[in-house]
Amino acid sequence: MKGATLALASLILCVTPLQSNALELVTNGDFEEATSTGWEESIAGLGATISRGTFYDIDMDYEVHLEKTSGSGHVKLKQQFSIPSTNITLSAKLKIYAEATGIAWASAGLAIIYLDQNDALLGRTVIGAKTRLCPWVDSPTFHYIDAEGDQWAEYALDLGEELLNLPGIERERIRKLDVQLAVVAVDC
Repeated sequence: MKGATLALASLILCVTPLQSNALELVTNGDFEEATSTGWEESIAGLGATISRGTFYDIDMDYEVHLEKTSGSGHVKLKQQFSIPSTNITLSAKLKIYAEATGIAWASAGLAIIYLDQNDALLGRTVIGAKTRLCPWVDSPTFHYIDAEGDQWAEYALDLGEELLNLPGIERERIRKLDVQLAVVAVDC
């Protein structure tokens, strides 16, 4: 089988202020409503699907499943929003898998894209799985975090700390985040 699969149980972006309450920034991050609530879908190529259900994990909550089975293309869910500061923690429960053969490559994951006030790209962090020919490599504006196998795993990413891995980004210029769940396949 060529292609990649991404399943996501929950995605929560919170501002972590000094008081005990946290402000959620992602709309419908738990996918309890249809993905059309809060998320923009993008599908290119054959064999790309987005589905939602309570049967992807053993809990009774909803999860969303993105899959790209063959051929070049992608499937994405994305959401963009302004942030008050980089004092933000991203929490997600992910199960990620990517496979490709021959000269093909595939990747799946959660991307946090840093934008300025004019939506200009400053850099990105990806928590994901990729095949050996995937061209992603760390740089001053790109940080890749390898997912913990193809089992469900919880991630907490303090963006203030994460930006230390991205010396090419001027922290004070970040005004917005674009959060994307994506599966990409090339030459599959």
